[in-house]
Amino acid sequence: MYLINILPPNEVIGAALIHLFAGTFVAFMFLYLALFLLRPKLLISPYICRRGNKYWFKIVNKSLYHAFDVKIELFRMAPISHSGGRFNVDIHPVKLHTSDWTSINRFRRKYSEKDPFSLFAQTIFTEENIEIPLRENGTYLELQLTARHGLSGLADRFIMQFPNEAAIKAGDKFCFGQNLGTIPENQSF
Repeated sequence: MYLINILPPNEVIGAALIHLFAGTFVAFMFLYLALFLLRPKLLISPYICRRGNKYWFKIVNKSLYHAFDVKIELFRMAPISHSGGRFNVDIHPVKLHTSDWTSINRFRRKYSEKDPFSLFAQTIFTEENIEIPLRENGTYLELQLTARHGLSGLADRFIMQFPNEAAIKAGDKFCFGQNLGTIPENQSF
């Protein structure tokens, strides 16, 4: 109260407005950083490994926290032509061996005794033949993944499209850990 009595009214209003705008700016910056940093960070390999009649996909959790309520869906998208040169997409779900997981472990940069098997990197497969539909003109696969962040509970959705059969690596397996690449099956990690 003493400060208000000493300062002229226009300076009191100016100081209050500056504090209001500065506080609002800081609150929005904190909210933006929290929403940006506290989301799940999952990567999907751009390759599909074929071993026998199974087609494998790899997912890596790059977040510092576990990912919860993980749901994975695979779709075959076939274009349908309409009059006037326009296209629509016919969506066919492809059955995955396991499509719902409770969690994926948090990312660990180095090998450790706590996670010797790199459980932050997971693979999933389908036994449906996906090569023949990919040979059709315009047909592609889309892997959709939804997960919640372990600390904030914020959800995010990740999508990887496989436009043709060049993404399928016959006889290969995925590299160990965070590497999304493939190596020949008879080669060691």
